[in-house]
Amino acid sequence: MLHTLLRRTTALQAPRASLRCFSTSTNELDRVFHKAADIRMQSLLDDFDAIGEQCEAPGFDVVYSNGVLTMNTGIAGTYVINKQPPNRQIWLSSPISGPKRYDHVQGSWIDSKKEDKMEELLEREMKTIFKGIDVSISK
Repeated sequence: MLHTLLRRTTALQAPRASLRCFSTSTNELDRVFHKAADIRMQSLLDDFDAIGEQCEAPGFDVVYSNGVLTMNTGIAGTYVINKQPPNRQIWLSSPISGPKRYDHVQGSWIDSKKEDKMEELLEREMKTIFKGIDVSISK
């Protein structure tokens, strides 16, 4: 009976040890996500600012605050891009293509459903909105 009790106790403790290891790797994954997302958000802010310097759309505005990047195109509507730490995703709301969710995969932000890259979608849409100006979204 004592042997059975010890075996049950050991079996119950094993998952807890695994949970601690998982918790550590979760913290590392969170750190990597935040670093990659912050770099992407800053580069998008820079790209949108560059577009704003070239376009003459009334009402064009770019704001980045508390992890939320908002760009009012002044022509086609407003883009909202934000970090979603619980899912380790960046969410994008486009006035043209609607809502998208992006996962960080091998250095790129990939649409969780279509496997399109975020920068390719944004560049394509920006070129449609801001015809006649040089639009480039950093890769």
